[in-house]
Amino acid sequence: MPPKSHKDKEVQEDDWVELRRTLAGDAFEPTYDDSTFADSLHRSMRDVVETIMRNQLQRDRLAEDEVHEANPLAPGQNQIQQHRHGDRDQRVDERPDRRWENCFKLDLPEFNGSTRGEDLLDWLVTVEEILDFKQVPVDRQVALVATKFRGQAASWWLQVKSTRVREGKTKITSWDKLKKLLRKTFLPYNFDRTMYTRLQNLRQGSRSVDEYAEEFYMLLTRNEIHDSEIQIVARFIGGLKPQLQNALARFDPNTIR
Repeated sequence: MPPKSHKDKEVQEDDWVELRRTLAGDAFEPTYDDSTFADSLHRSMRDVVETIMRNQLQRDRLAEDEVHEANPLAPGQNQIQQHRHGDRDQRVDERPDRRWENCFKLDLPEFNGSTRGEDLLDWLVTVEEILDFKQVPVDRQVALVATKFRGQAASWWLQVKSTRVREGKTKITSWDKLKKLLRKTFLPYNFDRTMYTRLQNLRQGSRSVDEYAEEFYMLLTRNEIHDSEIQIVARFIGGLKPQLQNALARFDPNTIR
């Protein structure tokens, strides 16, 4: 293969200049470091993929809980429960000194049963973070969260508990199971379809890349996406401005160095 000509090198450098100028807009500076730009591009792509993987892990846990509730005597369930209890006991034994947390006033937010999908999902995210921060034991999470139900949510929860008692079902002790019931009850019937349509039609338009990326990440958390990493990156790039897509088409975002 013949070596690249000086002209080819100039074209490649022009491509980088165009791509950097498109990303930075009016804030473009000729001294912008190539390695810094590549790192920024990789970070954006990685954030997209990590968001998808985090959502997939949560869905897998929900599926595991559903299998156990449907057939508590299924093979392997004993070992799973023993493993969970073992992890719980180990966490109790190895619990570090957390007195420093007393300096923070951090409490679970209330939920009144709003039917605005975004309100519920944002509330779930906040609760998840606080439960994790405070390392609330898994067998106490549902009881703790339920104390924050107000209004319609409190009435709904009382009905759920009484119905399960009447039907001979066990108490809901899984936070993942409770989250699923909350989504099923308080999300609008067409919420998932609306969020998916918004993701499918999302375009950068006149917004900055950061603003576009922020909504893209938000919509990823609202949808069940099973794309591969390559497909996710392609989806992200596909919503960027045409001139930015054209500049990116000359490079492989997964291998830029």
